[in-house]
Amino acid sequence: MCFSTTASFVAGTLLTVIGVASVKKVKGPGQLMFAVIPLVFAVQQFSEGFVWMSLLNSNIDHLNPLATNFFLWIALFIWPAWIPLSVYFIEKERRRKQILSIVSLFGIIFSILSTIYFLFYNSSSIITPYHIHYDLELPNQTKQIFGVLYLIPTVISHFISSNRKVNIMGVFVLVSYLISIFAFNDTVLSVWCFFSAIISVMIYNIITRSQFVTITKPIHTSIKSGR
Repeated sequence: MCFSTTASFVAGTLLTVIGVASVKKVKGPGQLMFAVIPLVFAVQQFSEGFVWMSLLNSNIDHLNPLATNFFLWIALFIWPAWIPLSVYFIEKERRRKQILSIVSLFGIIFSILSTIYFLFYNSSSIITPYHIHYDLELPNQTKQIFGVLYLIPTVISHFISSNRKVNIMGVFVLVSYLISIFAFNDTVLSVWCFFSAIISVMIYNIITRSQFVTITKPIHTSIKSGR
């Protein structure tokens, strides 16, 4: 199998190890959000492991709505805000930080809209061959718009960074998205999150080998002052 219960739990375990190692290498509070990314992906992969289990085992199928919504909550609420903010806090150049602050605010707004979605629409998950399809009860046109807007905070923010290794990570994330779109169109969310989770192991190398300026100034201060 390409993806399965085992794959999700193995990925979650690997990411936990990488995440803990990355956090231990943090040299200041400004790096913490970035270093924690593999750990959050680990939680998401474990949650998808429980989605698999709830779909394959009728004795625990009552856990499916909880596991499904938790996976989607991380994908649609956590990542749009977390990714650009984590890149913002490790950025050294003032102009790029200003741009990242705008992208971060956009991501936060997207996360809020995703929360509204969870309040008014139902979601479900089903197994397709070797993958999980998450059904979001939204009109197709709305899904397409959300899909494009989702890329701005979760992908574009990597390319705004002045750190070349973060740029390279962004290339891999974008390529994995395109592969997910064209090869796994019906299960994009699950497959792309899996690819992105594995790609996040690059964070350990970025944290340990790059020189960062520790950022402690709140984002709203930089936006108001332009510094």
